[in-house]
Amino acid sequence: MRVLVVDDEAELRGWLAIHLTTWGHEPVPAAGGREALALLGGESFPLVITDWVMPEMDGLALVRAIRARPPSPVHTYVLMATARSGRASYLEALDAGADDFIQKPIDADVLVARIRVVERWQAVQRELAQLRGLLPICSYCKNIRDERESWKRVEEYVVTHSDAQFTHTICPDCVERYLKPQMAALFPGRGEDEG
Repeated sequence: MRVLVVDDEAELRGWLAIHLTTWGHEPVPAAGGREALALLGGESFPLVITDWVMPEMDGLALVRAIRARPPSPVHTYVLMATARSGRASYLEALDAGADDFIQKPIDADVLVARIRVVERWQAVQRELAQLRGLLPICSYCKNIRDERESWKRVEEYVVTHSDAQFTHTICPDCVERYLKPQMAALFPGRGEDEG
């Protein structure tokens, strides 16, 4: 999993990078909120681990900016790391849009447990996306039921839900099954060689 690590302390970014790499993840460091947002603008990260207190743009502002972006197929799970403690801080981070909260100094065992939660969350998200991708299709006429519970021809559904356009042709199986018998009925006595 690609993990965006956001902290103004180079030592902590390095510590997190070593542990994440050891656990099989790909850490991408950012020294602050603005740098993290620039990285998020061009890439997708399933997990962001961010410090709360940073110059220029703190962790809360970063989380709010992440949540203000247009929705994407992959939810960015945000783990807020801070030395702050107490119920009020916890609730403030969650209210800003953080998914979880971890105390500084970070305990490696607690961090790996939290990352396992993110991995389970990502697996559920992938399964949900796959289920959303299923299209109810009529076994007889092959029409598709859309999100408004209306039945549409496959061509109509695809054109309205994508940039695809259709060009019609006849597959070899249908040539044998339908076209040749129809042609033989219309033009009896014509040999197949004359096709």
